[in-house]
Amino acid sequence: MVSKEQASGTAVSLGSIDRSTWMVALVFALGLGLLIWQLVSLEEDLVRTNAEESARQYAKALEEFRTLYTSEVVARVKDHGIAVTHDYHEKSGAIPLPATLSILLGNRLSEEASGGSTRLYSDYPFPWRSNSGGPRDDFERDALQFLRNKPAMPYVRFEDYQGRPSIRYARADIMRPACIGCHNSHADSPKRDWQVGDVRGVLEVILPLDAAIARTRAQFWELWQMGAFAALGSLSIFIFLMVRLRRRSLVIIQDREDQLARESSGRGQVELALQANQAQKSAILETLGEAVIGVDTLGSISEYNRAAEELLVFPRSDALGKSLDAVLNSTDDAWQSDANHGVDRYLSGEANHRTLMGITRPGNESITVEVFAKQARLEGNTFYTICLRDVTEDKVSQARLRQAVDDAEDRRRDLEAFNKLAVDRELRMIELKNEVDAARMQAGETPIYEVASFAADDCGESI
Repeated sequence: MVSKEQASGTAVSLGSIDRSTWMVALVFALGLGLLIWQLVSLEEDLVRTNAEESARQYAKALEEFRTLYTSEVVARVKDHGIAVTHDYHEKSGAIPLPATLSILLGNRLSEEASGGSTRLYSDYPFPWRSNSGGPRDDFERDALQFLRNKPAMPYVRFEDYQGRPSIRYARADIMRPACIGCHNSHADSPKRDWQVGDVRGVLEVILPLDAAIARTRAQFWELWQMGAFAALGSLSIFIFLMVRLRRRSLVIIQDREDQLARESSGRGQVELALQANQAQKSAILETLGEAVIGVDTLGSISEYNRAAEELLVFPRSDALGKSLDAVLNSTDDAWQSDANHGVDRYLSGEANHRTLMGITRPGNESITVEVFAKQARLEGNTFYTICLRDVTEDKVSQARLRQAVDDAEDRRRDLEAFNKLAVDRELRMIELKNEVDAARMQAGETPIYEVASFAADDCGESI
């Protein structure tokens, strides 16, 4: 059997499926957006991480090369009279300074590195590098200031350089023992009090990132396509399953609605029958000559026919829902003592047999009613059907009848007394007559009455 609540619950479940589908789609869209944002962030982080590592390796290679050149070449050729100078190409048999060779090497490598370049600059450039050896922009000035305070750390910035997204990686150029003598003794040196470990300048590596970004973006695009394909496939499968589940749910709902319709039709017939029974019951109650009051399990009046209205002079509209003691203005002592404890306490002792009760109607009219309470139980609850009949006239008639009986009994007793007196007088007269006759017969005279034997026999029989 399918109830309305079950069908409603199924409809709610179907609505929950629709909401779940939208929620999953929303979560999928949010997840996809988050994935895209994460991939973009990951792509940017990966490009920057790789670029910084490449620049670090580039700068380290140049530093190692210059250190190796200084220790393995410059130190050896000086003892053989070979000049080490920045203008080596103008002097026969001369070789370049380590810094000069580092700059030349950086320029040569930048030609093969898609626009990458290196810079070696200082606050104290030699005169021949005064135009290009000092800081030329804000980054280089900031790098010099930062590396003087933190020479062990690199100074890195991602920015556009010459119209291309680039990484600018700067490392401190530390004064080494092999270089300090030249810098402090050279006639053109702008500073001659260098100490080992001083930051004499900055080695900067500049790497354009557009090619790396394009390459990484292409790789991530492939990854994104694969992820999107997998996500769309999963979403398609989920939607397919939800649509299939929805169709099955619709079929189930339709079946349940049909079953509910059939049950509703049957229930409607039952309700019509109940209504007919109720109407029949109401008609019977209205045609009864006796007043009928129905009291439910809460002690409230649920039935109240027209005869009850006329008997109690209390309208039905006011009586329904009221307690019984609100309708019955009883003068009965037992009722008054038990009414506050409910109709069940009073009627439980009076159920299924008749009792008399005195009540007072509006206008202080007292009448006597015969009460018959029929008790019934349903699922542990007690109900009463109470019938009331006005027996005031019956009591008057009974009183009159009892008075008439008493009067007749008095007259009977008087008659019996009179009859006894009359019989006694008659017997006395007979005795007197017999005495007269007996005296005359003794005197030799003839009896006058001659009734003694007859009267005696007759009286003896009657007596």
